[in-house]
Amino acid sequence: MMAPDYRLCDQTVTVYRRIAANTIVRTVHPRAFLDFKKVRGVDKTGSHDAMSFLLVIPEDADVAAGDKVLEGEGPEVATDAEWRQFVPAAVAGLCVVRWVDPKRIGGRACHVEAGG
Repeated sequence: MMAPDYRLCDQTVTVYRRIAANTIVRTVHPRAFLDFKKVRGVDKTGSHDAMSFLLVIPEDADVAAGDKVLEGEGPEVATDAEWRQFVPAAVAGLCVVRWVDPKRIGGRACHVEAGG
């Protein structure tokens, strides 16, 4: 079995997770692939443009639904007040993970896919 080719995982991303009051964990992943695309959403009031993203991090990265992701090495976010202001509407390029799908080959973690 051939090993996966992660040459496209050449971006740095920062993953943020709030785990308790005033406790936000910031993890920088130097080998990642983050891709954005525009999608069209349809609801009762009509259609609208929305942004979607795919994140791939080789090996067994700790990413969960609700985490926030920013391309590059992002700033520290230390307090609940900062966390409440750290939202996609206020921070360009910030996205919120809605789903996570760990991938395995031969019983071994090969990468994590996440998106929203």
